[in-house]
Amino acid sequence: SDVEEKNNLAPKSVGSPSAVNKPVLNQPALLASSSQMKPYYCTDGGEMKVTTPPCHSPGAILPDLPQAAEDPDQHCGLSKDASAADTQQWLSRNRFAQHAVTFTNFCGADLLRLSRDDIIQICGLADGIRLFNALHAKRIAPRLTLYVCAHAGGVYSALYLHACRAAELAHKLRALLPEPAKECETVLVCGPHGSRVRLSDELVRHLPDH
Repeated sequence: SDVEEKNNLAPKSVGSPSAVNKPVLNQPALLASSSQMKPYYCTDGGEMKVTTPPCHSPGAILPDLPQAAEDPDQHCGLSKDASAADTQQWLSRNRFAQHAVTFTNFCGADLLRLSRDDIIQICGLADGIRLFNALHAKRIAPRLTLYVCAHAGGVYSALYLHACRAAELAHKLRALLPEPAKECETVLVCGPHGSRVRLSDELVRHLPDH
């Protein structure tokens, strides 16, 4: 009959999706606490006091302290005293790895004896000009020089800053510290009347050159 045909054509009811049991995932808790910050101070008297309480929170990382800037000394010209192995490393470090095979047995003195035209003939115009300029690059003078003593009454170390950024200074300061203290992430500078000033790029740019 017509009624039976309509019943046969009617779609079967499907159970509500809400009736299906689904696992409930707990939202991860954020671990962040101001007590987990690691203070480390530089005073204008040259003394640097460091404390190292435990720090495991990614929230304790300062937003204005990114990865340290690249050291410009790594890209200075090739030394004439460089061995063949040193020359290969220098070529790779300065993005000339594609020509490393060509200069396999060249030491620093051999490579420096080549004229600009010789290098262009070997490496092509673009890479030849770039390689010649890199070989004879002058060491860039630092924009800011600071002297820091990591321990009271100890020997001072010279810090040469090229980018004048907080990350660059913090990276060089950590290199002076013993291994456990290198995890310090907060840098405070002693300001007027003993006030503690947070290290920033602007503060570093206005530090006096010593």
